[in-house]
Amino acid sequence: MARFNLLDFAGSTRAKITCVIMAPILGFFCMLIPVIPVHGLDYERGYLVSSVMRHIVKNQVPVPTAILLFLTGMLFGFLSIRLWWLIGPWTMAAFPMIAFSDMLRWPTSHNLWFIEFIFYGVFCIPGFVGAFIGSRIGRRMKASEVA
Repeated sequence: MARFNLLDFAGSTRAKITCVIMAPILGFFCMLIPVIPVHGLDYERGYLVSSVMRHIVKNQVPVPTAILLFLTGMLFGFLSIRLWWLIGPWTMAAFPMIAFSDMLRWPTSHNLWFIEFIFYGVFCIPGFVGAFIGSRIGRRMKASEVA
């Protein structure tokens, strides 16, 4: 049985597909995990995703969230070496998607959506920087393997 080699996996098509699928999911959990120890988890039964997102945004713990988003961006930047510029912001993609679905379902639910999207844009920065650094590390490791 062949052994898994992370450097061979990094930059492959499978790695890029994995990153595109997993980055928004892990980004959502990067926002959720710091909130749970401080504020617990509060949600409404019929509106699970929307109410959890509202709870996350209302009770945000910025520093641990930024650190987790940075590390997630670094991991996915390492795996998808050339798509780091997309993967960094993609870590926050779940939140605008959920907000858009809420706006379609309940048109008056996000009256200040532009401020909300600025908030999401600010939280894209740690993932973007982490993805850049991770891609540079991946490129150097691949170059040293070839040499």
